[in-house]
Amino acid sequence: MKISPERQIELTDDIIHSTAEDFSLDVTSWESVDEGIGNIVAKINTNNGLYYGKFYNLDHSLERLDSEVELITALQDAGNVPLASLRKTVNDRPYTTKEGQYGSHFVTLTEGVPGSHPQKYSRELVGKIALAHANIHVSNIVGSGSKPLDILEDYHYVGAEDLGVYFDADSLARESLQRIRDQWSSLPSGLTHLDISTSNVLAEGDSLNGIIDFEDTSMAPYVFCLAGALWDILEINKDMSLVDSYTQTYESIRPLSDLERRTLKDMTVVRGWLALHGTLLTRGNSEKSRKQLVALANLAT
Repeated sequence: MKISPERQIELTDDIIHSTAEDFSLDVTSWESVDEGIGNIVAKINTNNGLYYGKFYNLDHSLERLDSEVELITALQDAGNVPLASLRKTVNDRPYTTKEGQYGSHFVTLTEGVPGSHPQKYSRELVGKIALAHANIHVSNIVGSGSKPLDILEDYHYVGAEDLGVYFDADSLARESLQRIRDQWSSLPSGLTHLDISTSNVLAEGDSLNGIIDFEDTSMAPYVFCLAGALWDILEINKDMSLVDSYTQTYESIRPLSDLERRTLKDMTVVRGWLALHGTLLTRGNSEKSRKQLVALANLAT
C-alpha cells in the first residue's frame, strides 16, 4: 500500500452512502481498500453489484480528471480495450464531489472487474496486454484542453546516494533524460494511461480482464507510456525476451516510428529510475530499491 498523503478525505458511512446515492445506487457494504499518493479507493457493494469509488484529493486537478474520463469514455466506445466502465451520476456526469475535512474531493465510480493482479507475466498474458496497450494508443485521443506532460517540470527527481550501492543510477538516468528532453516534443503523443503494470492489470490466469487505474492519464509521448510497461516486465520477470515479445506484439497494431525506436531504451531507463524514485519516497532504503538498481544496471549494459 502506498503512503497516505495529507489532505485526503476520511471515508465514513455518510460519505459512502451519499456517494452511492449520487450514482443512483444503494450500498449494502463497503470497505476502504487502498490509499494512493493521489487518492483513496473504497470497495462498495451495492444493489447493482460491485463498484470501486476513487476519491481524489485536492492535488488532483479537474483537468487531469477530465483527461482520464475522456480517455476511458473513448476506449469504452471503441470496445477494443478491456477496462472497468465508469458509472454516470443521476445528473449524467462521470464524477461527483464530496466534502472532506480538507475541502472538496472528486469521486468516480467504476464497476468491479473480476480477477487479480498477476504476480508475474506469462508470455500469453504479455501478448494480450501489449495488444490492449497498442489499442489505447491508436485511439489517438488528443485531449480537449489537456496540458502536455513535461518530463522536467512534472517529475521531481531524487538521488539514490543513500542506498550504499556501487551503481550510479543518477548519472545513467540523467544522460537518458537529456536525450529524451531533446526529442520529447517531436514524438507522437496523445492521451495515454502512463502506468500499464501488474498493479494496474486484472487477470485470471492468462486472460486479461481489465486495464484499471487511469489516474495518471496525460498528454504524453506514447513511447514514454510503452517504456513504463517494458520496465515493469524487466523488474518483475527479469526477462528481456518478454520485453521483445511485448514490443513486437504492440507493433503489430501500432508500429513505432524510427524516432520512437531510437528513444525507447532511454525512455525505459528513465521509467526505471522514476520507479526507483517512487520506491525511495514510499519505502525508503528497501530490498525493492536494490532490485530496481540491479535491473537498471542490467538495462544499461
